[in-house]
Amino acid sequence: MPDNPRLFGIVRSNRDYSLKDTWGKNQFNSSFPAALACYLYSKE
Repeated sequence: MPDNPRLFGIVRSNRDYSLKDTWGKNQFNSSFPAALACYLYSKE
């Protein structure tokens, strides 16, 4: 697996997290809740 920047648990995405614009408010706010849910699920 490549060591590209990504959010926890999100392996497949239509966003390229290596781009600066991907980390903007509108893009990040829609991806972060899914990553947070994956993280919390992994911690039980």
